[in-house]
Amino acid sequence: MFKSFKKTSIAAAILGAALMVQVVPAQAAKVHTAVEGDTFYTLSKKYKVNLQQLMNANKKTLAI
Repeated sequence: MFKSFKKTSIAAAILGAALMVQVVPAQAAKVHTAVEGDTFYTLSKKYKVNLQQLMNANKKTLAI
């Protein structure tokens, strides 16, 4: 009887922990057409994105 209670308690704890995990949806990429005066810094602040991540995602544009 104690083994059954222990197994049920463990199963309930695992299920409870699994239900506490939140699923966070991935953000869709936003497209921004650059205009004169845009900088990676200002765009990172505007869209609340890490500056280095923004620059890494736009390596092709850095060669211009």
